[in-house]
Amino acid sequence: MGGACFVWVLGDFAGLSIARQLAAVVMLQGSALALLGPRVAAAMLFPLCYMLFLVPAGDEIIPFLQTITAKLTMLLLALTQIPAQIDGVFITTRFGYFEVAEACSGVKFLIAMLAYGALVSNVCFKSWPRRAGFMALSVAVPVLANGLRAWGTIFIAGQRGIEFASSFDHVFYGWVFFGLVMALVMAAGWRFFDRPVDASMADAAAIAESPLLARLERLSVRPAAALVISGALALGALGWGQAASRLEAPLPAELVLPQVAGWHLASEPARYAWAPLHGGADRRLKARYADAAGHVVDISFALYAAQRDGQEAGGFGRARCRWTRAGHGNRPAPRLPMPRAT
Repeated sequence: MGGACFVWVLGDFAGLSIARQLAAVVMLQGSALALLGPRVAAAMLFPLCYMLFLVPAGDEIIPFLQTITAKLTMLLLALTQIPAQIDGVFITTRFGYFEVAEACSGVKFLIAMLAYGALVSNVCFKSWPRRAGFMALSVAVPVLANGLRAWGTIFIAGQRGIEFASSFDHVFYGWVFFGLVMALVMAAGWRFFDRPVDASMADAAAIAESPLLARLERLSVRPAAALVISGALALGALGWGQAASRLEAPLPAELVLPQVAGWHLASEPARYAWAPLHGGADRRLKARYADAAGHVVDISFALYAAQRDGQEAGGFGRARCRWTRAGHGNRPAPRLPMPRAT
């Protein structure tokens, strides 16, 4: 409980939401362990660990899943003899231009299938090799299914038009396709279920006879004392974070642009209408530098006296327009009236 509170404080100082969310979940786990004792916690080990799926993680693997989906789509397009070219996550065909966007990487379905697979593995299997096999299936199938979904959108666009493909994608794939995928995974694992329906989910005899749990039980405190200590730790972490949020650094009275050797300040307008949001910044300064060779660099300064909610130097969605990875460096995503392959 104390370690979770400290992680929450660090996440609060850094403005890192996932650290605070993870710490909040671990606080609940620690509270259950402190109040119920080690033997009850051992019996509830799976649901306590399963709470970690409450932490909204997975954004880190989105670029990887986008790439995998795009490559799978190209493979299926080649098998169905549909000419296409790929550039990063952009796929060009004779009847449309498609993008495997971040929202269509399949990460949400993959995380959901991981949670579902973990639940099924615990409830329906006793053998660890079978559990591992079902978890591997729960990872592979949604990734392959997302590639099939992207290919299906492009294929239908070639047969029925882009508008029809776009509406079909949201209705069929959003409401039906992944339900069928989940049913397929369950059907594949059904015959390998080895836990009897009436089997107990916890071995009460082993828990009662465990010498390790007996030693841990001797370290227990009264529930009332555990509740008070846990509450004091949580309030202390919250108070520490609130006190730190009131601290502010002194700001310079004037911002001066630096002089860079070989570069000079340029006045021509930007090629793309883009600028960082700098939400809640106390001071802002934007400049454009150019050199004799014609290279241009845009620079944006933002100074913050403090970091708090709504006033962070870094965070999600800090761009005015959307940028997307291509095969040759980063470029603004073309704004074409085409649907994104999902």
